[in-house]
Amino acid sequence: MSLLAKGFKATKLLISFHLVLKVINFGLGIVVASFMDPEAYRSGQAHLTLATAIILNLSKEIFRKIAFRSKESPYGATWVLVGVTWVIALATYAYSPKYTTFIICIAAMIEVLCEPFHITHLIDLEVKSTIVAESFSTISNFTVLILLHKEGILAFCYGHLAASITNFIIYMLTCTHWPSGFKVIFEDKALAWTWVTVGFFKFFISEGEKLFLTYMAYSAENKGILSLVVTLCAIVPKMLFQPIEEITHILFTKNLSKEEREEGLVKVYRVTWLIGLTFIIYSQIYAQMAISILYGNKWEGTEAASGLALYSFYVLFMGIFGISDAILCGIAPSQMIARKRYSMTMCFIAYVAAAYVLTPAGSFGLILASMISMMCKLRYIFKGLFGILPWLTLWHILPTQNTFISYFVSFTILKFASFVIYDYSLIAFGGVVLLVQLYFLYKENASSLQYIKSMKKDN
Repeated sequence: MSLLAKGFKATKLLISFHLVLKVINFGLGIVVASFMDPEAYRSGQAHLTLATAIILNLSKEIFRKIAFRSKESPYGATWVLVGVTWVIALATYAYSPKYTTFIICIAAMIEVLCEPFHITHLIDLEVKSTIVAESFSTISNFTVLILLHKEGILAFCYGHLAASITNFIIYMLTCTHWPSGFKVIFEDKALAWTWVTVGFFKFFISEGEKLFLTYMAYSAENKGILSLVVTLCAIVPKMLFQPIEEITHILFTKNLSKEEREEGLVKVYRVTWLIGLTFIIYSQIYAQMAISILYGNKWEGTEAASGLALYSFYVLFMGIFGISDAILCGIAPSQMIARKRYSMTMCFIAYVAAAYVLTPAGSFGLILASMISMMCKLRYIFKGLFGILPWLTLWHILPTQNTFISYFVSFTILKFASFVIYDYSLIAFGGVVLLVQLYFLYKENASSLQYIKSMKKDN
């Protein structure tokens, strides 16, 4: 099986798993919330999310990229990640020497031990062990939460600890070969250091945006609407875009031929456009209905539905940026990656300026400011891609003309239908339209990919 075929198979498995896991998490979350005191539930979620974000997520993103670019000793970088995370965990406990912090830090130290095994599988484009580990860890986490729901915040800490231990045991039992390359070799030390600085810079820029929003002159209602819309729309990036981006980055760190790069690039962009355009079209029609069903009538009089419809465009930009960044980070030299610090600074300034100017627009202003910032990021990314890949054209990035036409036709049909069909009948009709469109798009994009393969044979 070719690298591209293995990559696409791994992506399909991850997307399917994330969809199923999201449904399971949603159901189990409702069960836990029904058992637990509301105040303990809110504080436990916030405490755990903040701690794990600081201890794990920051270091994981940085060292994964270093490991994927390393040809001689990728496992050495992952063991450095283990050491760095342990230091951060110990420093976190030293700063806040509480029993809950102690449990969270121990859980993080155990969880990061899974990373060398996880990287081992990802480098080989094998994701079955990841699926098994995350499935059992989710079950163990919610089991502990339900059994110890009277313990409040401690229940979340113990649940996270149980999930980390489960993860580590399953990775050890399912690993095909041990990541025993303890020797740390960074072939390009400048690139490794660049990833470290860019990773920390990205983290603080992101936190800076949140801090800026806290003190901006937006009303509590506008901030609440934005928070609701972002939470609802985050399903698409996390469940669909994230697996595609992760596998795409790994593929483009490997020695692919020009033809393989071209075919892979067209496929991932086409899939990203299909997901994004589908979300845009159906958000315009079903936004109000989704808000009413999920959040109740009290949100109907707000701008939440209009905000959701507008934010769907930002989700598409986010997907295009994520894929483009994954490709660029897989093939770009250290000097180009280092320049990301300046581009991120300029994008942050653009966001702050736009959010300030658009204050009178309320929640729409915040969403538009995010879109302006994302367009600045896309400009930098595409400038880099077109510089590194001289054969790259807009044809490789954009979907076909027939794809745009099919979405316009679908939107027109659904818009007219919304005047005569209501509630669940409209949902059922939309499902039929979506199935017909997906069948057409499958045929359309299969023919365009066949055209690429025929070009390779001619060459």
